[in-house]
Amino acid sequence: IGFSKTGTTFLHDILANHSQVIMYDDEFWGDGNMLKKWLNKTTIKEKSLQHETNNGAQPQPTTKRRGIKCPRIVKETSRLNQLLNNTSRIIVGVRHPVHWFESLYNYRIWQKHEKKRHNMKPSLKHLHNNRTDWLGLSTGAARFDLYLKQLGKIPLSTDELQHMRQVKKVDGVMQSTAHHEQHPIKVFLYSMEQIKDSNTQRRLQFQQTLQQFLNLDTPLLHDLASKEKVNVNNFVHDENIDICEDQFREIRNTLVWQGKHASEWIRNKFMKSEDVVVSDVGFMSEILGRWGV
Repeated sequence: IGFSKTGTTFLHDILANHSQVIMYDDEFWGDGNMLKKWLNKTTIKEKSLQHETNNGAQPQPTTKRRGIKCPRIVKETSRLNQLLNNTSRIIVGVRHPVHWFESLYNYRIWQKHEKKRHNMKPSLKHLHNNRTDWLGLSTGAARFDLYLKQLGKIPLSTDELQHMRQVKKVDGVMQSTAHHEQHPIKVFLYSMEQIKDSNTQRRLQFQQTLQQFLNLDTPLLHDLASKEKVNVNNFVHDENIDICEDQFREIRNTLVWQGKHASEWIRNKFMKSEDVVVSDVGFMSEILGRWGV
């Protein structure tokens, strides 16, 4: 699940509370071996519970889905083959680049003061480029289209491949064409606005589409709107930014320009892949259209 600050913790908790899903407790940072150990452990535990429930009868094959929250996998697509197989499915969230930048910046400030982590805060000038200086945060890291291209859902043109090779360093963007080959994994693409959509019909449609994508027999929740958001940054500090202020105009302009090009590619190409599932294409296209404003 990715990208960061797109409701991934919220969805993790929703899935973890479903009777057919077992989620890794925390954000997953391990390798393939660590994942295999966890999968084996959960399988043994499930069979043990079946054994107790069925009074010693032979346990049935597992029907539970296993899931991990790993936002970095969207960027480190070389890890797809390490962590996932051809039957795996990934859920990818996106967000207006301007709001994403502000949210992640203020979250890093919260971590700095409340968790005493990441004390070396770079200047905004250094973050206004393609080089990620602060754990995945920079204007360049908001180029969601560059990362989605690496999932191999859409054949890239010669010009697109050339651009991927020539783009100045963006965290996680691979230069080798080997990382842009098509991959059979199915993708569910959503935007932050869909999780807490005020339109009840659209919101319930979103839940149903996600349920079907994951092949779950029962709904995720009666209504996502009844679930409180988690990992919300309500921390207020002098170092927090309001990206709408005039002093951040250049950063906003860069993010909006990037957002315009990213949203066009996502709408016109990525979302048309047979391997990409979107709930309410019209509404999603409307949301993406705001990225260039």
